[in-house]
Amino acid sequence: MANIRISFFGTRYVSNVARDLKLNWWLCFNALAADTVLIAIFWQSLVAEVFDIELEHCHRILLGAAVWLGYVADRVLDGFQITDRVYSVRHSIAFRYREILFFAWIAVLFLAVFFAFHALPFRELYKCFLLAIFCGLNSLVNVFDKFGDFPIPKELRTALLFASGVFLFVALGLPEFTTWSWITFLSFASLCFANCCYVASWDRIVDMNQGQSSLILRRNLSLGSLRFISLLMAFGCILLSFFLSENLHLFFLAIGSAVLSLPLIDILINGSENKRLLADLGLLLSAGCVLL
Repeated sequence: MANIRISFFGTRYVSNVARDLKLNWWLCFNALAADTVLIAIFWQSLVAEVFDIELEHCHRILLGAAVWLGYVADRVLDGFQITDRVYSVRHSIAFRYREILFFAWIAVLFLAVFFAFHALPFRELYKCFLLAIFCGLNSLVNVFDKFGDFPIPKELRTALLFASGVFLFVALGLPEFTTWSWITFLSFASLCFANCCYVASWDRIVDMNQGQSSLILRRNLSLGSLRFISLLMAFGCILLSFFLSENLHLFFLAIGSAVLSLPLIDILINGSENKRLLADLGLLLSAGCVLL
């Protein structure tokens, strides 16, 4: 049975599963995308170190704000759409506190736009807004593409947009985008894509119960194939790192370590929420340890 909840956004129904989900602080940290913001900033710093680019504090602040806005927008939209089919902590938070998150999102958006106009030169500003437009279009596709008919799957779009945000200010500081620049970008995007695929695999039952689509569900990809590909990528990056310069060595070592953590978490950890949290922690630590 569902309990009726009234708000000025209209009538919503809260399932018993959504109501009874325990909102532990460490899961809230993940559900509110705070760990994703830290991941983006850590990897941006690592990429800047690889290419010897000096970033300003405003670059880190704006990247963090953009990542938070993108992920929370996705949460809020899910909160208004899923209603009585909530089966995960992050969607439960998005559903219960969707009004608060909505107004917080609006406030952060206006502050970020104002700060961007104040802190960035026009050459950087218009490219940031171009990427923001792509992120907005991606959110619209997520809302209206119920059955995953769009030719580029959500997981790949998310990976490419996230990697683009991390690399944007570094790329703007480079005299030219070289072959190794592309290789590092594609390697990081592949890491993000692998993370998205594992998360979709762990959330297979949740997505089915909530009426959501994912690449894993549509293509019926097995975890065995995913593990094999990620292990191959992990050991390939680690092996490649021994033949590169010091900065590139550290970058590919971090990529390999992060990818390697995914199948290990998949095998050793129980519970999709715990797996998601540890996967993000693996992304965070792999870059953080290298930076230290």
